[in-house]
Amino acid sequence: MTLLNHVRDNESTTNVIGLSGSITNVITIADRLKSAREDAGLTQEELAKVAKVTQSTIANVEGGLRKKPRELLAIARALNVHAEWLESGKGERRLFPNELPDGARPTEVKYAFRVGVVQGGDNGFIEAYTAPTAQEAEPVYYASTLLDDQAYAVKVRGNSMEPAIMAGWDVVASPNRPADPPDLCVVHFTDGRKAIKKLTWLRGGMVCLESISALHEKITEPVENIIRMDKVISIVPN
Repeated sequence: MTLLNHVRDNESTTNVIGLSGSITNVITIADRLKSAREDAGLTQEELAKVAKVTQSTIANVEGGLRKKPRELLAIARALNVHAEWLESGKGERRLFPNELPDGARPTEVKYAFRVGVVQGGDNGFIEAYTAPTAQEAEPVYYASTLLDDQAYAVKVRGNSMEPAIMAGWDVVASPNRPADPPDLCVVHFTDGRKAIKKLTWLRGGMVCLESISALHEKITEPVENIIRMDKVISIVPN
């Protein structure tokens, strides 16, 4: 799917050219939400379930009844689009790159079990990884074109990964989908360290990893220091 951005009457407008060749105008937040939802292959009910909002919230925004929903960030994350684009039509549409081209196949809603609760540390690594409580050990519903029956979720505590990942959100990762640049991944090191980082490059037996937070510098590690890098296939707001 190709996006053509232009300005008309000082208002940002985005035209989406679909697979059929038809042009859909997405000048309003209602149009952009409907376009992104249909592009993801989700019903209003499915999107509401993943974003953890009511179906009426989605319907009211798409119906033009709500111009600035307070749930905007959660809805944008569930659709893998930037909140700024969803609200105003400005900037990039996609939040994280997709393995498949737009429209290649519909997004599906699946669930993964939450296996841990993580707390980011000052050094860019996970400083605490604890088992979820009985209340926290629940299925996490997510929407993705990248499905894995063995996918797992970890709940994030603290603000060390903001604004990309907020406190209370879940990161869903696939142990069966190795990460490729520039994927976000859950990294398991041989010395027991864990981290959620962006894979920048992999060459010459070395791996370069970039922290989600701008406060931490990129690191390079020998490949033999890493057990695996599980591709992040969804970030679920809470």
